[in-house]
Amino acid sequence: IREKENLVDSLIPELAKLSKQTEQPLVVEVFSGVEGFKTIMNDILVEKKPYYILGYTGKGTQIAPFWYHHWNKRRVKQEIKRFLLIYEGNKSLEALRYPLSNIKILPTTAEKSPLTSTIIYDTDKVVIFLPLQEFTAIRIKNKETHASYKLYFDLLWKTAKQPL
Repeated sequence: IREKENLVDSLIPELAKLSKQTEQPLVVEVFSGVEGFKTIMNDILVEKKPYYILGYTGKGTQIAPFWYHHWNKRRVKQEIKRFLLIYEGNKSLEALRYPLSNIKILPTTAEKSPLTSTIIYDTDKVVIFLPLQEFTAIRIKNKETHASYKLYFDLLWKTAKQPL
């Protein structure tokens, strides 16, 4: 009986950790089309904090060209910085010339992966842009997921090179 009590006592801290991990709610949303793109991008302006893009592809100028240009003007007026990790082949994109953009280039081996983008913003949001014909993105609201993606971004940022 004492052995079983000791075993149960040793498991209680582990069980407590597991219950704490699930306390943060998880919300997953899917956005599509031009209006879905605008909704996500406007949410970034509402938060008024720097945001981070892993694998920036510059597709915003193709999805909603006129609107995206004005959205960036509003972003700059609000002094919202963006940190972009781009693929080597995308370093000549016109969208990179917007002010308040900090840019680094991913290693060339990263270009062989699918060209998706991931935006990390606020304290709990991650958006994954899917490489489909029509704009489609998945937004995940969860602090642990955000922290994981942000850590991954920071690690890549340290190893990425400065553009020439």
